[in-house]
Amino acid sequence: MSSTTDTSSSADEAKSSRTVVTSLTTSFKVRMIGMTIACVVFGVWGLYDYFVKIPRQQKAYDEYVTTKSELDALEEKGKSSTGGSSVLSPDEIKRLQSLRAEFNQVAQNGSVPSKPAAFDQWTQLAFISMLPCAPFIWWMYVKQKRMVYRIDETGTVHLPAEKNHPAEEWTADQIKDIDMSRWMAKSIATLEHVDGRSVKLDAYLHKDLHLIIGRLAHRFYPELWEEDGRKVKPDAAPEEPEPAALENEEESAAT
Repeated sequence: MSSTTDTSSSADEAKSSRTVVTSLTTSFKVRMIGMTIACVVFGVWGLYDYFVKIPRQQKAYDEYVTTKSELDALEEKGKSSTGGSSVLSPDEIKRLQSLRAEFNQVAQNGSVPSKPAAFDQWTQLAFISMLPCAPFIWWMYVKQKRMVYRIDETGTVHLPAEKNHPAEEWTADQIKDIDMSRWMAKSIATLEHVDGRSVKLDAYLHKDLHLIIGRLAHRFYPELWEEDGRKVKPDAAPEEPEPAALENEEESAAT
């Protein structure tokens, strides 16, 4: 029994003294890269539709309307006759033939070119507005990727540079406490320095950061937190003996 306990204790000590280095979580990588690609795709799509497709559709529709209007007018005029002779001049007859050829090109297979909807341009402008978001999202991804947290075998926490502090090291003696009040709900803990400073640790973004947080929480509150960041499960209450068992114990004691 003693040997088993010693082995378990040694394993716990080895676990608590090993170095842990964080990296970005897969979910955060996928989300940020996916959002960047989506912004680029929709932005380019919007640019093409706004500057190429919609103007092309509008031009085809306008040509159709103009050609059909002039063609209908000449054909209507050509139906009128005076003494069996056409009222169209030779130039108008040539123009009528030319318009029929143009109309066949504009209205292929007799179909009417679709007119762009009134909201099409506004929709594409919304897509175009996503394009500037792509470099910003990518910058956020690269920034978080560069943020690497580490705890070494001495318990020193190596913090990456952030906007409110440079990259620095907090030794075990300099760490005053760790606030776990938001850990279970948000996967966020707050590390507190003896000089009053604090740093937020977000395990949702950084893989294995929960091991650093768990080790620190276990150091300060071993009765509440495991080293992997899980809450300590309360020991099961001992079962009360049945009355019959109590009677047997009393009889044994009397004997």
